[in-house]
Amino acid sequence: VIARADELSRDYRQEIQGFRVFVHIPENYGSETRHWTYVRKDSSVLTVSLTVTAMRDEHGTVLGYLGIATDVTHALQQQRDLSAAKDQLMLAAEIAHLGVWSWTVKDNLLSWNKKMFELYNQPEGLEGNGLNYEHWRSRVHPEDIIATEKSLNSALQGTGTYDPIFRVVHLNGDIRYVQAGAYVERDELQNAIRVTGINLDITERKRFEESLLQAKSQAEFASQAK
Repeated sequence: VIARADELSRDYRQEIQGFRVFVHIPENYGSETRHWTYVRKDSSVLTVSLTVTAMRDEHGTVLGYLGIATDVTHALQQQRDLSAAKDQLMLAAEIAHLGVWSWTVKDNLLSWNKKMFELYNQPEGLEGNGLNYEHWRSRVHPEDIIATEKSLNSALQGTGTYDPIFRVVHLNGDIRYVQAGAYVERDELQNAIRVTGINLDITERKRFEESLLQAKSQAEFASQAK
């Protein structure tokens, strides 16, 4: 409360102390919501989201104040845990050379890590600047796009898993093979709201497999020729 009093007093150039800390903004500028630390009788603490609204009569005179506090301790801890998990994922992805992506279904926007831009031959300046589904789709090999999108749509509908292997075509004609995987986040109505996934460049593995198949075919042909 003391810290908030100092902040308000500085911002509004007047002394705001005590109870006025909670009602100055609601009384003059509309309801206010902010986090506070509450102390229980047993000295334990919790974080709440407190919304304060000034109640007025028909003439606009303040009659009192309504405060509604919601315990957000668990939610904030989940956010911190999620942030820590994301940091660990990004570190693991960097070590493993994984492309990490996130797609919000409603606005069709994408978020990529650095490896994704390298893998799809797209400029990093697109991150946070209009990167969307079409930037991904435009790089998928024309022969692979139907099957790849079918796998994605099945995952969105909850009838399948998104784990395809497809080709990516760079502007210079270079072709990379990608192994993909993703997790679909859903709302309380089970509607898909976000898809988070990984891309692994398996080009060298595919080329090695193809060379083995070619060598096997040549060996079989030579054996038949004898």
